[in-house]
Amino acid sequence: MTLSVLAISLHLLSAVLWVGGMFFAHQVLRPVAVQQFEPPQRLPLWSQVFTRFFPWVWLSVLVLLASGYWMVFKLFGGMSAVGLHVHIMQGLGWLMVLLYMHLYFAPFRRLKEAVITEQWPEAAKQLNQIRTIVGINLSLGLIVIAVAAGGRYVGLPGAAWGGRGDPRPHSGGARVRVCNSRSARGARAGGGRAGLRGAAGPPPHAKA
Repeated sequence: MTLSVLAISLHLLSAVLWVGGMFFAHQVLRPVAVQQFEPPQRLPLWSQVFTRFFPWVWLSVLVLLASGYWMVFKLFGGMSAVGLHVHIMQGLGWLMVLLYMHLYFAPFRRLKEAVITEQWPEAAKQLNQIRTIVGINLSLGLIVIAVAAGGRYVGLPGAAWGGRGDPRPHSGGARVRVCNSRSARGARAGGGRAGLRGAAGPPPHAKA
């Protein structure tokens, strides 16, 4: 139970850190920076902001993948046992990771180089590409959060965590097996008693 709580907590915190950071950068910091600073001040600011934020994103990505797949295979019985909403979360999550990796290794690297050499038009071009990718990833992240929070309640096929109506498929299966074994033992005991009565013959009043 302790590992389960730790895994789900780390999973949620990592998602909050990544998606919340994107929301702040895209919806709050960006409009203020455009209003307050000219390109020679604004572009180095963004370069430094991303330099400090992206290591946290890398950490979030690693924790999300590790904790997510641990829960799928250790708690929920594997990919074939989880609900459709978990598969949707996985697909959109990998798309977000791929977009982030492109952002980090392509436009972000070029942005830093342009800022160092003070090529402001080139730096602005790269920043616009980063803004577009962050906007897409932010939208995907919000969708993933909505699916994670409500997917099991909207009637999707296999919409419980374990895909079979119980967020703890193994414990539920154990309860069913215990009940079935008790029923089988009871049936065997009842059949044995009936056999003994038959071997002893009918009761005395029946012979009369």
